[in-house]
Amino acid sequence: SEQKFKELDDLSPTGIFIYQNNNFVYVNKATCNITGYSEQELLSMKFWDVVHEDMKAIIRERGHKRMRKEDVINRYEIKLRTKKGTVKWIDFSTGLIMYQGTPSGIGNIFDITDMKKAQVQLIEAKKKAEESDRLKSAFLANMSHEIRTPMNGIVGFSELLAVGDLPDKQKQKYIQIIRQSSDQLLHIINDILDISKIEVGEVKIIKSEFNISHLLLELKSLFAAQIKHSKQKNIELMLDYKLPKDKEILFSDRFRLHQIISNLINNALKFTEKGFVAFGARFIEALSESNEYPCGKEEYNRVLFFVKDSGAGISPKMQNYF
Repeated sequence: SEQKFKELDDLSPTGIFIYQNNNFVYVNKATCNITGYSEQELLSMKFWDVVHEDMKAIIRERGHKRMRKEDVINRYEIKLRTKKGTVKWIDFSTGLIMYQGTPSGIGNIFDITDMKKAQVQLIEAKKKAEESDRLKSAFLANMSHEIRTPMNGIVGFSELLAVGDLPDKQKQKYIQIIRQSSDQLLHIINDILDISKIEVGEVKIIKSEFNISHLLLELKSLFAAQIKHSKQKNIELMLDYKLPKDKEILFSDRFRLHQIISNLINNALKFTEKGFVAFGARFIEALSESNEYPCGKEEYNRVLFFVKDSGAGISPKMQNYF
């Protein structure tokens, strides 16, 4: 009968063991597979030898209560440390039996490490999804506000243009405001479309050779004109770039790079009431000839682009998100 029990027990995927005075006196094959120890090794060890140090106190407390026949939970999750030193999460259940005429403890263990990892990944995915949803809602709320501003300018000044007998100078001023509002509205719509493309993975990178200095000078002219015709005349726009003449040509997506720097400058202007907004580029040589540069050091020199301002900046509380 004992032999049949042993044969059946060894077929179980659940680890089954019996212990007396914390010493293993019986283990099945699944217990050996889960802990990484052989049967002979386990039978010379104590149950505590495989329990993770974080769990020993709570298991001892519950074991003492169980021996005193107090009401105590008999099934819970614990951590074990295997022979190789790895940590496994275990579904552990225990009880009291008589084994070979001696009061003993019996334990059942089932490896739930993969399940715990999946739970952690699911929780992280849920947090990311919730954060993404929150950011999307905040973005849409902000965009609805941003859209109203240029729309009000377009609609309002279009109606004013319909009024007869306006001086030409006044008409030109209104037309300029409508044009600026239209450009602002187009910029906002492009941002919304880009976010939609990013979410569905349809953003295309089209690379070509272009001159970095020409790109930066173009941005300087664009934003200098914007500042001139806005209420931000107390902000100095500075272009600061130091590039060797032979390093001014970049092979990248000019449109996307223009878009990124433009968005950063726009953001800097938005949150800077006075002072300066500076942008530019620096040439950085490759740091090493490691595998990070498979074509050799000379092929992988870098250009650092930057935008900085004298505005309030990101609050210390929010800096942890970046």
